[in-house]
Amino acid sequence: MNKLFAASVAALLLSFAGVWYWNASNPASAVFFEPPYNYEIGDALSSFTAFAFSFVFSILFFGYSAPLAMLIEGAKFASLYTRGGLPWFDLLFVVPDLLACYSAILLGANAWEDFKGTGSLFKGWREAFKYFIVAAALLGALLVARGFF
Repeated sequence: MNKLFAASVAALLLSFAGVWYWNASNPASAVFFEPPYNYEIGDALSSFTAFAFSFVFSILFFGYSAPLAMLIEGAKFASLYTRGGLPWFDLLFVVPDLLACYSAILLGANAWEDFKGTGSLFKGWREAFKYFIVAAALLGALLVARGFF
């Protein structure tokens, strides 16, 4: 499942780079990508919603939808940043999203093994839970630190 996480990170970086390049080279027809959830810059609830989206959407189809979730997040961050509305500090909120994505991939892999009858969902539960807790703690720390930047 590490290949799936690598594909998710690649999708995030490629979508960010693609939208950034398009908006930088064509400012008159800049792309504004609106995610499938409500997101407002500087709002703590919006950051939590993006975090929850990254986890829930990534766990769909036993973790195989994680690259699509990160593709959406990359396009969102790039379009908001290049249009001048997103402060540089808010780009750090992608790290908890990535950790939540990885946690969902681990949980989805164990659910798939349980579904096939070759493993158990609870075999890797602790590892997935650890990544999720670290991601949630990092999200909280970033929300507190946002006021200083």
